[in-house]
Amino acid sequence: SGMGGGDAEEAGTGGPVGGGSGAADGAAKLPTSFAMSEKLDSTRVSRDVRQIVEEVVSQLSAIDDAEVELTLEVWAKYGEGFPVPTQRAVSENCNTLHIRDYRFDR
Repeated sequence: SGMGGGDAEEAGTGGPVGGGSGAADGAAKLPTSFAMSEKLDSTRVSRDVRQIVEEVVSQLSAIDDAEVELTLEVWAKYGEGFPVPTQRAVSENCNTLHIRDYRFDR
């Protein structure tokens, strides 16, 4: 897989060796954080999440003492308004799954 996306400035600045950082000791300053965001196909979420975990998250988690946090965001819009039974089912499922932050807006 490619290493595209993100901040091209950071991604393309040399590497662990060299890079012309200008540091007096010659050591390149390594990035201390990583973030990514990707829009997923709602019909292939399981596959896409599995691939991201296997190919990206596992690399980061393999480093001792690295803090890795994953967040799932869901945005849904329906112009006619979500029916009450749907609201009830989604809310009950969120509660059952111990999801703290959810809401329906008008």
